[in-house]
Amino acid sequence: MKSFKGLLIFLIFVFSLKGQAERCAPDMPSLLNFACKKGWALPIGFEVEHGGKADASKNYETALEPVAMLHLSTKSTQFFIEGVENGIRHFASDDFLFSLAARYEHGRKETDDPSFLKGLGNIKDEWMGVIEARYSFIGDYDVWVGGRSMVGDKDIGQLHIAVVGLGVPRMSKKVDFELLLWSTWASSAFLNRDFGVTGSQSQSSSYDQYSAKSGHRAVGAGLFTRIDFTDRWKAVSEINYESYNSRLNKSPIVKKGRNSEYEANVSIVYVL
Repeated sequence: MKSFKGLLIFLIFVFSLKGQAERCAPDMPSLLNFACKKGWALPIGFEVEHGGKADASKNYETALEPVAMLHLSTKSTQFFIEGVENGIRHFASDDFLFSLAARYEHGRKETDDPSFLKGLGNIKDEWMGVIEARYSFIGDYDVWVGGRSMVGDKDIGQLHIAVVGLGVPRMSKKVDFELLLWSTWASSAFLNRDFGVTGSQSQSSSYDQYSAKSGHRAVGAGLFTRIDFTDRWKAVSEINYESYNSRLNKSPIVKKGRNSEYEANVSIVYVL
């Protein structure tokens, strides 16, 4: 409760700051663009995140973590370092952009959620290559479609995402909302990383053996928000919900856990 009060006091302080917030184009809260296509930006701050301890877990936790990013931008190209994902974005035109990146995909520790993961062992962290593209149909990415592919080695496999983005009418000149709707497909390696149970895992846990085939993984929706308090003080947040394909209900992990998941986070940064 003390941490919540402290966060509330800090937010009130930030809202009280005066200044003309700088607009970035394109305005997509789901795509961080602190350098506004020119120069460099170093956002630093903190993030409050609430989500499941593991995919399909019934147990959720809240964590407070530091945030530090780096954006180097020209008129059409942006180099970015954003924690787990780092790469380059290219704005080929006012209506089309694509990006190439390397993503650090966190694994899983059995001790993260002992009652749920007992006997399943640890899953190691992995690097994945990422390619993403977005095309705007209406306005400044008020309505857009996109695709995203994440590819790793044989241990983690592939994840592919089709997404539609919808800009939500502004309540304020300093606030942008964006709704994303998506569907995901994954290789058997990616699905079994989260939901599979090998023979040895079955022997050491209470779960039956299970192996998922490649195919549809989930559908989801997310609300992304960006608040420009001033030119320097910013906040970005997202609330996501994802429901797994019913065929994954055959996994004993999903059976004993949840067949959907949600997460929410908010980051407050000062842009140097």
